[in-house]
Amino acid sequence: MNIKYILRRVLGLEPYQDLGNELRYECPLCHSENNKFYIQAAQGVWSCFNCGHQGNLTKLISEVRHVSFTEAKAILEELDEYVDEDFLEEITTDTLLDHLLELGNEKEKAEKVQLHMPRMPTNAKRLVENMNNPEALPFFQYLNKRGVQYQDIVNADIHYVKQGIFKANDGRELNLSNSILFITYLNGKPAYWSSRSIDPNPWIKSINAPAQEGEYSRREVVYGINQVDGRSLVLCEGIFNAFTVTNNHYLGLATLGKQVTDEQIALILSVRDKFDKLYLFLDTDAHKEEFKLITRFVDAGLAENDIAIVLNPFANQDANDLGRKLAIKLVEEDSAQPSLKTMLKLLEN
Repeated sequence: MNIKYILRRVLGLEPYQDLGNELRYECPLCHSENNKFYIQAAQGVWSCFNCGHQGNLTKLISEVRHVSFTEAKAILEELDEYVDEDFLEEITTDTLLDHLLELGNEKEKAEKVQLHMPRMPTNAKRLVENMNNPEALPFFQYLNKRGVQYQDIVNADIHYVKQGIFKANDGRELNLSNSILFITYLNGKPAYWSSRSIDPNPWIKSINAPAQEGEYSRREVVYGINQVDGRSLVLCEGIFNAFTVTNNHYLGLATLGKQVTDEQIALILSVRDKFDKLYLFLDTDAHKEEFKLITRFVDAGLAENDIAIVLNPFANQDANDLGRKLAIKLVEEDSAQPSLKTMLKLLEN
């Protein structure tokens, strides 16, 4: 069975590293940016070395899609019955198989429209409401060190948690301490949260909110999308990178992970009349993915001349590492608009 295909079709996952016998992904359960979710391509056995979950492919489908073990097993059996592996790449989104893997019906689609925000960790507080609270001082200091300005804190409604609890996908209560909370807004309402530890050597540096059934997941939001106001957009992976490239001419957005989903592309294009141009400023290990991403945006309806890649010559340094002045200079001076023909040629190599 083609594990990579199953994870793409059933769970919407794309590997960030393909080692043949082992595939590596962002964990669909804890969504940690550490990217330590490994699955064996032959057996379908997986482990996440961030949250500690492990199991077989059936268990993974059951937990991520919120279906019973029996239903998850039935999905795999249907794939075995109807899918010829030599024909996998030729299957289109209009096939019966895709309708089957949607797990559903019009009821599920209607419910998806009513998604709400994952429950915030307990004891979350707004930073702007605690400027005179001594416990908030380390959080202000950390943000200042990372180049986040006071107006950024106000505009982004940044929260913090000294000691709190949040729920994992499996219902367990987990501790969260000394962490900044970034809130993603959609249509003027809070839709998602992500955390960042301010501890020097945290066990888990950052957490993307575990989404329960009926809640927004990382795949369906873009950090900063609520602030689109006519400036050009700079799409980054991390939130601090987005803050770094934001000024009077550019607004940074964050995907909250390495992979840009179809839902995120659609969300950005839904505000196409509110931005001038889109720049891709992903981490330096993602240049090949940027070329693919341009074709996906163009296929979704964005004009080729309205999207460009920010050429970052500084290996292993993202926008926040470079600092605001240099990062914005790269956006202004070193952006490239490779033609689709050039990109396809590069992707073949």
